[in-house]
Amino acid sequence: MGNIAAGTLSRLCGLPISRFVGGVNINDIVHRGVANGKYYRVFEMKKCLSEAINIQAPYNFERLLYWTVGM
Repeated sequence: MGNIAAGTLSRLCGLPISRFVGGVNINDIVHRGVANGKYYRVFEMKKCLSEAINIQAPYNFERLLYWTVGM
């Protein structure tokens, strides 16, 4: 989410970016939030090999929502 947030901010500043591609881990909170609007943390987080993505609610997703609704 960090790279997509940075790219979105760059696009808002005028950089011509047409699309973004992102991936999710097994916890898939971002996918649930985008696909059906259910952005919630689950009781038990499944750990992945990379500690950097072992999070449940990425702050950058909230930033993206803020930017995309034009606030």
